[in-house]
Amino acid sequence: MATNVLLPQWGMNMEDGTLVKWLVKEGDEVEKGQPLVEVETAKINSELESPVEGIVSHLMSDEGTVVKVGALVAVISQPGENTPRPELTSNRSRRSFKRPPGQLSQTRSGRKVPITPIARKLARDNDIDTDKLTGSGPNGRITEDDVKKAMSQCYQIFVFCMVLAVAVFIYSFVIFKSSKGIFLFLIN
Repeated sequence: MATNVLLPQWGMNMEDGTLVKWLVKEGDEVEKGQPLVEVETAKINSELESPVEGIVSHLMSDEGTVVKVGALVAVISQPGENTPRPELTSNRSRRSFKRPPGQLSQTRSGRKVPITPIARKLARDNDIDTDKLTGSGPNGRITEDDVKKAMSQCYQIFVFCMVLAVAVFIYSFVIFKSSKGIFLFLIN
């Protein structure tokens, strides 16, 4: 009997996952517990494992597809079993949709930037322009670490500017004091 492999909910807030890379192809024999696909969520990257031993009959989504929790990802059947491809007509199956990995953020330049939800929130909360960031995640996806790195660089620039402002103030004060002394010397 064929077994449907559904995307599990690995965390309380997990709503979907991106199928980053298939580790098997249709027709491959798999063991129970063998990784089938690498899945990226907003907080983790993990591998979805085969729940049973058998033959991979159908891979239901392409790499880069964002799949909702509970959606059909693959079908594994027993050797010699002819399993028809399931129709994607149920409400659960319709929840899958194709987009580049990561949620897309429209930027001022008009280009779409893939970004994880947690990175988007962190960037928005700290006034970081994601248009100026380069993502280090799969397919250039901006991750939480990318935003934290940008925040660190902004802080370093802020500290440098503050030190520079204090130095200019001290220099101006010294010049003013010495020029005042020269002015008093010239008057006398």
